[in-house]
Amino acid sequence: MDYQSTIEDVATEARMAKREEIREKLRHLLNPPSMSAEKHKDVQGYPSKGWQEEGCVGRWQGFQALWGTYKIVSEQQHELRFLTYIPEDVGKENCPLLISWHGGGFFTGAANYVPWDAQYIADLAREVKAVVVSFNYRLLPYVNGRGLMSDVDDALNYIHAKTGLQDFLSREAPSIRIDRSKVMVTGESAGGFLAAYTWLKSPIQLTTVVLRYPMLAQYRREARGYGGVAISMEDYAWMAEAVIGEVERIKRMGEPMPAESSLHPPENMPGANILSSAGRWKDVFQHEDILQMLRSQKEKPRSCPRVFIVHGERDAASPVGNSISFKKEMDERDWANGKVELVVVQDMNHGFDYELTPEMEGCGWLKVLFPRLKQVWIDT
Repeated sequence: MDYQSTIEDVATEARMAKREEIREKLRHLLNPPSMSAEKHKDVQGYPSKGWQEEGCVGRWQGFQALWGTYKIVSEQQHELRFLTYIPEDVGKENCPLLISWHGGGFFTGAANYVPWDAQYIADLAREVKAVVVSFNYRLLPYVNGRGLMSDVDDALNYIHAKTGLQDFLSREAPSIRIDRSKVMVTGESAGGFLAAYTWLKSPIQLTTVVLRYPMLAQYRREARGYGGVAISMEDYAWMAEAVIGEVERIKRMGEPMPAESSLHPPENMPGANILSSAGRWKDVFQHEDILQMLRSQKEKPRSCPRVFIVHGERDAASPVGNSISFKKEMDERDWANGKVELVVVQDMNHGFDYELTPEMEGCGWLKVLFPRLKQVWIDT
């Protein structure tokens, strides 16, 4: 009998058991019973219909879904995966690329959480026969912003490298090649943060950036409660302290921190509400936000794309004022290809555009925007 191997196996099993124990405790702290999905069907800023996957099955109709792995996080024994949507009706041709980042306040969300993929973005990708790629990344509070952004950097390098995404496609869809002269990046909410970051910091040459109600500053909500139920600042404060205290305890004791990179809302969404409402989200994120990065960045980004922002006037999660500030600074720097185009949609809150199409009543703004996106992405 190999006693050394047996000892190592036992130690590994003990670490795994401890990691699962920690995962369950954090899950309880991030999803307190008083904020359960059953009690709160309509969370402000995240409409309940945006949580229902049954009505979104056809959103990526006409595409083949393929999964791949872009990174293994050894210290957390965690695999980070990405999802590609490949157009089914193409022969041997170069396809435009759409990089899509999911949101969720960096606490929840997943590459395959279809309800947060806007219908009009999916329709646009289908119309131009684009390859779509969406990456999972480690979520807060299992990692801080530095770890999260290192995943994003690795994902962007995977796209950019000759041995990365194109190699994956050569194996899994040999007829498909990426047209690197036609690359769009998009994201909603926290995904908008990552889409803006992709432009500012990555080596990828972009033609188009579409930010949907982006989270451009540190996430900070006024205490408005959860799902229409009032929560006091005192309750927010102690719940936030419980989460942060547990994370710090795990680090201090050297215990194995679990990782999460694929959660379907509303799982862990109360955690984002708790930390942001208590003013403690930045204590977990521990990283610059987009406006801070922009103000400290001296060199121009490597690409000069056309930039579009779509934002609801009444957004309670990501204030439209941050998008106005972003546009103002970008226009002054002249880093985009022309002025940043900001569309402020009246009377709309966060996450208002999931199911919209240009033909719908009241979507005149989208009827104008949709062909503009196609023209800038494909025809210029």
